[in-house]
Amino acid sequence: MSSTPKHLKALWEIERNSLSGLVELLHKEGLDAVRCVLWDIVGWQDDFSPHAWRARDAEERKRFAWEAAVRIERIIARVLHHAYERQTEETLDALVEGPEGFYG
Repeated sequence: MSSTPKHLKALWEIERNSLSGLVELLHKEGLDAVRCVLWDIVGWQDDFSPHAWRARDAEERKRFAWEAAVRIERIIARVLHHAYERQTEETLDALVEGPEGFYG
């Protein structure tokens, strides 16, 4: 794990510890907000600046972007899965309560 790039370490920590927070963000702000937060975490604005890009070779730039994109999409899939499970649970609870819980 010590050879893991810092942008991936940050995403692993988020995936391990913060999915519920991302589900809340998804619920309140939408999928684009979740994606923006994740890209901000990897520091894309620093690593993707023209000066930083010139200092890296093309293969390193491609690898960085690919690794970050794959990890971010994996996290988004897990966030959507958790949101789906939560919505399913809330729907089933509402059905069990009956119309009194819905209108009350």
